[in-house]
Amino acid sequence: MNLAEQVANEVLGIYPGIPTAHETSLRGQAEQLDRLKATYAERVDAPIDAQPVLFVARGRFFHCGAVALIGGETWVLHNDQSAGMVVCQRMRDLTRWAYSLEGYYRWIATK
Repeated sequence: MNLAEQVANEVLGIYPGIPTAHETSLRGQAEQLDRLKATYAERVDAPIDAQPVLFVARGRFFHCGAVALIGGETWVLHNDQSAGMVVCQRMRDLTRWAYSLEGYYRWIATK
């Protein structure tokens, strides 16, 4: 969630104020995302540039990224733990083999 919030800060000038402490285990991250999503973001029907997107893996909330609308396609900027870095991938590739889309969101909490 830190990356998505950083994009909100730097690109949108929005400061959601997500708690600085975050879980490190996959299960802990999933639970934290589930608890916090309604407080800081509202679900929307379509992707919005630089706004958050959530994915499901292993049947629970697991992964957060930021939407990047590039050349008429939806891309996702996210931390890829297995790659050890931030990557930008096409949504269609992410949802083909790695994740299921949980939903697109728009930040609602600002400082």
